[in-house]
Amino acid sequence: MIEMLPMHRIIESLGVSVHGLVSAGSSQLLATARYLWEESGYIHIHATKPHSLGHALTDSPIGLAAWLVEKYWGWTDNPAARQQRSSPFPLPLDPILTNVMVYWITGTAATSMRFFRETWDQPLISAQAACGVVEDVPAAVAVFPQDPAAQKVWGNPVRGAKNKFRDLRQITTMSAGGHFPSIEQPKLLHQDIVSFVSKL
Repeated sequence: MIEMLPMHRIIESLGVSVHGLVSAGSSQLLATARYLWEESGYIHIHATKPHSLGHALTDSPIGLAAWLVEKYWGWTDNPAARQQRSSPFPLPLDPILTNVMVYWITGTAATSMRFFRETWDQPLISAQAACGVVEDVPAAVAVFPQDPAAQKVWGNPVRGAKNKFRDLRQITTMSAGGHFPSIEQPKLLHQDIVSFVSKL
């Protein structure tokens, strides 16, 4: 018999409160469900079969590049990806290829996926548990408008940050950028980090 994980288990494994989503309204719940349906297959593979995929990616540099580049395509501030159409690649290739090479030369594709497997069934160290811990360290939050994790899963990252950090010194809502701001918007990210450090 195949055991299927209920949707609430997948959502909670990402550190998201199902109760919070329901409270936030049906549009946020639907956006999260759609994102999970369309974009979270990698989480399930990493969490359940990391070595099956990991060995394949370690054996094929083209496969490894395709696996990583797909996320760069879909999780950036990329209108073509949001409209599911073709266009030139939205990011500079040097940092992407550097990232692929780090995984390839070190042979760590499977190792990088182990995090998902090792935390999937352990709520004490899961993202959900980590989200419940309130931190006293000085913190800053930069919200990039096309980061699917922030916008589609957590819904309101600013509210989440206010609940997690007692000493939240800076909140910046960026004008552009997605999940990889150091590649997409390095100047915006640099300015934001410098601004935060100057407040310490």
